[in-house]
Amino acid sequence: MSEENIAKENEGLPAENQEAVGAPKKPRVKLSGIELLKVVAIFIIVISHVVQTLTSWEQPWTVDISAAINDPATFIIAILRYSGALGNIIFFSCSAWFLLDKDKTNYQKVMRMLLDIFVISVLWLIPILIWKQGNLDSMDIVRSLLPTIFFNNWYMTSYILFCLLYPALNLLINHMDQRKHLIVATIMFLAALGVTIAMKIPSLATIAIWVVVFFVMGYFKRYGQKVCDNKTLNIIVLISAVILHIVVVFVSNLAFIKYGQLGALRWNDNGNFLFWVIAFCSLNLMRMTKFTNKVINYVSGLSMLIYLIHENILFRNYIRPLIWEWIYYNWGFDLLFLWIALYAIALALAAIGVAVLYKISLQKPVHKLADAIWGLIEKIVIKITDPFIKKN
Repeated sequence: MSEENIAKENEGLPAENQEAVGAPKKPRVKLSGIELLKVVAIFIIVISHVVQTLTSWEQPWTVDISAAINDPATFIIAILRYSGALGNIIFFSCSAWFLLDKDKTNYQKVMRMLLDIFVISVLWLIPILIWKQGNLDSMDIVRSLLPTIFFNNWYMTSYILFCLLYPALNLLINHMDQRKHLIVATIMFLAALGVTIAMKIPSLATIAIWVVVFFVMGYFKRYGQKVCDNKTLNIIVLISAVILHIVVVFVSNLAFIKYGQLGALRWNDNGNFLFWVIAFCSLNLMRMTKFTNKVINYVSGLSMLIYLIHENILFRNYIRPLIWEWIYYNWGFDLLFLWIALYAIALALAAIGVAVLYKISLQKPVHKLADAIWGLIEKIVIKITDPFIKKN
């Protein structure tokens, strides 16, 4: 292996994992800092979805968080409900950091994700159809058969769309010098900041926010690596952003209590720029945390499956509410925060268990089928476009 090739192999690896010139090639060790951050993010998202069910139904057990809140316990529940937005941006930041170094979409991986989403959706549909004796809303059935098209899991559909988009974004970034990149990133950030302050951002519009975050992260990764690798600075900025977020949420809630408007919850969405800062600083700190743990890496690798399993549209609409109803009528809500914690832990563990079963039993044949489908699509595309390419 040439020195140049070895340098490329070593790029991005910690010094202790780098290959010496002329030495036998050693297997790469996957560090667990970012993987641990992803595990924390998925648990935050599970908590958010558990509380979402608690606050989204018009039932005796529902907790109303639709307006500004003057009860401390309800205020905390509201914060937990929308903490999933932070988990989402953490996940995206972890992906974007590595996508910034790639110039082509991995269409095989995209096809595998699409088929995983479909299979898991159908695996939920079949038992619930049997349980309901076929008495399901026809639209629920259609959405379960076309989960990506109908944004059943908005994050996954948005992420797949972004996977198709990021090579063009990287092409733009690569054609900018530092000054142009700084100007574009600054204008995009200020524009996004203005929009998100003026209005709440719908989940399906989050892909526009991701583009902004991608450009800003790209600038820091390319020209501000010293800032990214400054542990003290990242800790200070992280703590400051968390404190500022708490202050903004608390003050907003107090200001809007008498008007009955969306006070505390106004800033708890994917457009909260403080969440972007918290996610980016957390990512930088965990990149600098050098340790390896196989369990953490394995669970992190199940993140997409955990998300698809616990946030399936049928499970979300038909089963999660029944669990809260059972808790309410059998145990009451005097210990509500305990029930939230136990519910979230149990759901996360159950989703991990099902994800493991899917991975060891069905995922391999599902991915083989996805690879075959993509291979067929690729052949068809080549056959159609080849005559035009030859003419040119």
